Amino acid sequence: GSHGGATAEGQAELLAGYNVTEAFCGAPIRSSMETIVVGEAPQGFPVHFDRIASEADHVFVCNRVKPHTGLEGPVESGLTKMLLIGLGKHTGAKIYHRAFQEYSWERISQMVARIVLDRCKVIGGLAIVENSYDETAIIHAVASNELLTVEPALLKKAYEMLPRLPFSRLDVLVIDQIGKNISGTGMDTNVISRLMIPRQPEAFGNVDTGIITVLDLTEPTHGNIAGLGLANVTTARVFSKIDWVSTYTNAVTSGIFGMFRTHLPITMADDERALQVAVRGCAEPPEEATMVFIRDTLSLEHFYVSPSLRQIVEDHPRLKIVDEVPLSFADGTMQSPWQMEPAKVPA
Repeated sequence: GSHGGATAEGQAELLAGYNVTEAFCGAPIRSSMETIVVGEAPQGFPVHFDRIASEADHVFVCNRVKPHTGLEGPVESGLTKMLLIGLGKHTGAKIYHRAFQEYSWERISQMVARIVLDRCKVIGGLAIVENSYDETAIIHAVASNELLTVEPALLKKAYEMLPRLPFSRLDVLVIDQIGKNISGTGMDTNVISRLMIPRQPEAFGNVDTGIITVLDLTEPTHGNIAGLGLANVTTARVFSKIDWVSTYTNAVTSGIFGMFRTHLPITMADDERALQVAVRGCAEPPEEATMVFIRDTLSLEHFYVSPSLRQIVEDHPRLKIVDEVPLSFADGTMQSPWQMEPAKVPA
């Protein structure tokens, strides 16, 4: 799709960041944004397919099957989406995202996937389902003629294993880092229970979160801040790392889904001031504000909570306090519970 700034070089670089290299695979890696048209949907738009893939003897797709952060249906992120957005490249992604808004993800995804499966040399796929600890739980190989029927069952299993915040209400959620390697929206909307899509109900998920603060970006996201607009407060550290070309390419390609969630929240010079603004914004006295600190939305096995949540944690059958640390800063930069690098304040 539009990852890697929608360039062949950028997409190859993204793969290398996951250690998917020619040396590791023992095979050439061919990256291109060129497509061919393999058909036309009943709605009148062309169906695009990766040109290099079209020249191969066989095509075998691979992807994680997991809940999407904006698309709902029998299939969401997974093999079907790879047939459309992955193999459709940037050109196809732009066309399909517009069609999702006019019709529906469920309708368009099934229709385009059938055209691709009928007219291209896709022999099957490898579906990967992860558990709530970001570990591989299921690896399922599926033939092309079963792909559209098997994937919905795998998505249901993925939903069952989705990580959750074990609270019904939070005043402030502090996220150490967001990035495209964590979620398509930087932070998983299914975890933070915040959607921010026009004409979609906002009240969903299991936790009512007041203020979300983001302190940093992951290295593999390469400056793409897709989803940062889901937060209310961020830092100059994040601002200094933004790749605007990659970010805007991804956001505009995603249409209304990406554009509403890609903007700068209130941006503070350092971590301490960011947290001060967050607590002030939640309208609760600092000593009473319920705060949770997570590394990212994939890493929920360990997290920190404010003293105001201690009793809830102690009463929860699946939670255990294993350590107590102070919330401390040095010249505004967080030192505990995480030691952050000083923010580079723009001139």
